[in-house]
Amino acid sequence: MDNGAVIRVRIAIDRKARGAVLDFTGTSAQLPQQFQRPAGGVHGCGAVRVSAPLVEDEIPMNAGCLKPLE
Repeated sequence: MDNGAVIRVRIAIDRKARGAVLDFTGTSAQLPQQFQRPAGGVHGCGAVRVSAPLVEDEIPMNAGCLKPLE
């Protein structure tokens, strides 16, 4: 990032369990600026930006779509 922060994410898909793990190990610690997201925002972003391209149907955001994400 421009401020020196690092964002790292590893996505592990578990086809058998029909889920995914979003691992942010190695990401910079929280900074005083206001550009970070709360946990709910991170999960929502994961659902939209990570899982949506992997499925052929639209994902209804209010129907439990975040349950398979850890």
